[in-house]
Amino acid sequence: MIKPRKRQMTASEKKKAKELRRSGLSHQVIADTLRDESIDKREFDRATIYRACRSMPDLPIDEPFQWRNIQDYGLPWESSAYILDFWAQAIEFLVNMQQDPDLLDLPAGFRNLPPTIVYTGRHARWWWRVHQADPDLPINAVLALASAFSSREYLHEVLGLPIELADLQGLLAYRPWHSEHYFEIYLGAVSEGRIPPLNGIDLNDPETLAIFKQIPSDWVNLLRILNRVKN
Repeated sequence: MIKPRKRQMTASEKKKAKELRRSGLSHQVIADTLRDESIDKREFDRATIYRACRSMPDLPIDEPFQWRNIQDYGLPWESSAYILDFWAQAIEFLVNMQQDPDLLDLPAGFRNLPPTIVYTGRHARWWWRVHQADPDLPINAVLALASAFSSREYLHEVLGLPIELADLQGLLAYRPWHSEHYFEIYLGAVSEGRIPPLNGIDLNDPETLAIFKQIPSDWVNLLRILNRVKN
């Protein structure tokens, strides 16, 4: 019997493998984590993980965040107070997520990540940029938006994929989380083609639209939407 050909690693899986390897996890743990997170439960062997990680360069900005390097990230020293405070909050946020009893199905690799080395200089750069765009955003929303921006930038700079940020830029510019009025303006701009919809988000789907409509009253729904956005 001929076995079906296994698919190749996606760009997002390669990125995740590199991040986990940088955190000190073994190739086998990384393989197990990627399998648990994939929809098709794709099995990866250690050699595949090794080759994927070796194929991607180690850029200084993708090393764990270090305050002394803040100018190397393209950030002014004046951003230090915000960035350091945010970094501390982000670490505690991740620790709380890893210990949340409602999230017991998180992959073991995620639970074992040392919080102090998860966040990189690239993350910090996008925290600052998103904060400058909307200073009123709470930490979880900044984390989610900055992660989306930094992920696409990483895939472009490291894997050479085309970079497209128009959908995220449109979301950040129209700020549908501010009020129902802002939401209606954003929805109209998307439906009439002035800005693109978030990649992978179908606002014609009743369930998705229902979640989106609740964003102004509950930040959690913004996180639910952003978690569905594709790179």
